[in-house]
Amino acid sequence: GKFERHFIKHVERLILKTATVSVFLTEQAAENARERNPRSKKSTAIYAGAAPLQNAPHYKKGKFFTIAHFGSLGGSRNLDCFFRSMVMMFGEYPDMPRFFRLSLYGNNSRNVSKKIKQFPYRETLHMNGKIKWQEAINLMYKADVLLLIQNTDDVSFETIPSKVYEYLLTRRPILALVYRNPELQAMLEGMGHTVVQADDEEDKKRGLETYIDLWNQNLLEYVASESPYTTMHAVDELIHLANQPVSGKAP
Repeated sequence: GKFERHFIKHVERLILKTATVSVFLTEQAAENARERNPRSKKSTAIYAGAAPLQNAPHYKKGKFFTIAHFGSLGGSRNLDCFFRSMVMMFGEYPDMPRFFRLSLYGNNSRNVSKKIKQFPYRETLHMNGKIKWQEAINLMYKADVLLLIQNTDDVSFETIPSKVYEYLLTRRPILALVYRNPELQAMLEGMGHTVVQADDEEDKKRGLETYIDLWNQNLLEYVASESPYTTMHAVDELIHLANQPVSGKAP
C-alpha cells in the first residue's frame, strides 16, 4: 500500500545516504536509485549469478520438442500470452501438437491452473509440480529449450530473475518473454539466446518456430559459451569493491 511504498523509499534514502557503498542487482536498479537520491554516496551493480553444477548431465535430443519452464506461475507471470502464441502456431501447423511438449515444473496459482485445464491442446502440456532444486537443475540441462516468463509489472524493467543465471549456466537455448527490460535482453541476446516481447504473440510465435526448425535440423546442442555470471564471480566483485577507495559517486 501507500504506507509500505513510503517506508521503502525512506529506507532506501537512509541506506544511500549513510552506506559507504550500496550494491544493486541490476544496472537499471542502481541508476534509478541514484536518480531518486541525487546526493547519495557511491552505488553500483553486481549480478548475483548462480553456482555451476558438477557432473552436469549431457543433452540428448528426444522424440518430442520439449520446452520447459521452471518456477512458480501466478499474477502477471502466467501462461496466457504464451498459450495464445501456441494456439496460433498449432492452427498454422496442425501436425505440430503431436511432437510439441510444454513441461511445467513448480507451483501454479489457482488462475493459472484454471487456464491450463481450459487449454484446447491439453495433450501438449506436461504438469510436473514442485520438485527439488537439484532435480530441477538436472532437468534444465536435458530440455530442448528453456522458457523464461517475466512479470509484466512496473518493476520488471529493473529486475533480473535469479532463474536466469541458472538457465545460462546450462547453455541450453532460452526463449525469454521479456517485458520492457533492455538490460536483460542484451544479456541474453549477447549469449545467443532468443528474446521476444512478452506482450507480442507474433513475436513469441516466431521465436518458437525458429527453435523448432533448429530442433528438426539437430542444431540445438549448445548455443552459447560458458556463462560468466556465477556466484564466485559475484563474490570476487564484492571483495574487489570492498578494497576500493570510497569517494564520490559511481559513474
